[in-house]
Amino acid sequence: MTVDGLKSSRRKDAKVKGKCIGELAREAIRWAHDGLQSDNASVIGQRRDEIDEEDATGDDAILACCLYYPQVRR
Repeated sequence: MTVDGLKSSRRKDAKVKGKCIGELAREAIRWAHDGLQSDNASVIGQRRDEIDEEDATGDDAILACCLYYPQVRR
C-alpha cells in the first residue's frame, strides 16, 4: 500500500501521540508536495520516464526509485 492509500485509515499508531495513520499519511503527503514545489534540494521526485521497473508497486516502487537515483546522480 502506498502513502496515498493510507490517508483514509483511521487506525491509531501508539507511537505517535494519538494520531491515526491517515493523519500521518496526509502530513507526509503535504511534506513531499511542499518539498517538490519549493527549491528544497533534499526532496526529489522521479518522473515517469525515469522509472526502471514499470510493474513495481508499493514498497518495491519506492525501493526502485531509491536505487535509481544514485546511478544517475554521479
